[in-house]
Amino acid sequence: MGLDERLTDIHRFLAKELSAEELADFHAWRAEDPAHEQLVRECEEVWESVGQYQVPTFDSAPAWKQLGLPDRQITRGAIWLRRAAAVTILVIAGWLAYSYVLTPVEWMSSDKSELALEDGSQIFLSDGSTLSYPKSFDRRDRTVRLDGVAFFEVAEEADRPFVVETDWADVVVLGTAFGVEEDLQARSVVVRVTEGKVRLQPRGSDLYLDIEAGQAASFAEQTGELKQLRDADLNALAWHTRTLSFRQKSMTEVIEDLSDAFGVKIDLSQSGISDCTYTSPQPFKNASIDQILDAMAIVFQMRVTSPEDGVYLLIGGTCD
Repeated sequence: MGLDERLTDIHRFLAKELSAEELADFHAWRAEDPAHEQLVRECEEVWESVGQYQVPTFDSAPAWKQLGLPDRQITRGAIWLRRAAAVTILVIAGWLAYSYVLTPVEWMSSDKSELALEDGSQIFLSDGSTLSYPKSFDRRDRTVRLDGVAFFEVAEEADRPFVVETDWADVVVLGTAFGVEEDLQARSVVVRVTEGKVRLQPRGSDLYLDIEAGQAASFAEQTGELKQLRDADLNALAWHTRTLSFRQKSMTEVIEDLSDAFGVKIDLSQSGISDCTYTSPQPFKNASIDQILDAMAIVFQMRVTSPEDGVYLLIGGTCD
């Protein structure tokens, strides 16, 4: 059940309008998380404080008698009070729910972590990134907020889009797999899609780009430029997908991709291949850095040594 329905349940609980079955379900939800209990308690306090207000009484009989009309009791004050209590509860509950249910999830820069959301979507967060998400999505959409880099595998729901908010643009999807990279220094967002289709839309703008599998697009906040990238560079997702493919790439770019994907340092200074280009015979899938470098050593007739963990030296070799 989404957040909207739970807010309605809180009001109906306070108004004693829940059936026995609904009440049992409500108490189970209330007990499953301390945030739920705190939310209900705060709403109870608001409800009780509104209910303690005494509506001023007014004897209308003399006035009606003077007009020669039958007496009619004035009850608008009580009706207004009940309506005000209901509106107050829903407004306060909405604010409290946002405060308690939107949960920031943060990983240290040395970690990569996986998160399963309640709708079945999987999110893989890269080093030093932060994701904020509700423990329970509402019935209209599934919105999360990203600061940094993440890969998303979104559960398909045709009537409830999944929205990734960043500082400068939103990514809207129904069901797909894609990566989002927010660069705080460049004030830009890059989206790369491996499955399905997503929409990249600058915040506060009617402009957008639809991106399909194998494509990428970017938005730069400083220039306002929204564009599809000629090179999707899906190797940028290798930190999660563990898939790398090279086609006529300079060795400088190849080494950069490998370093980013595996978090290692590769030294080309003692090699003779810094000006070479490389094309992999097929994509490397789930291969280790040692396996990839060994395959390249055969192509370029070079030696690969590792003087310490996480450091590789490429020695000799030729482009021919």
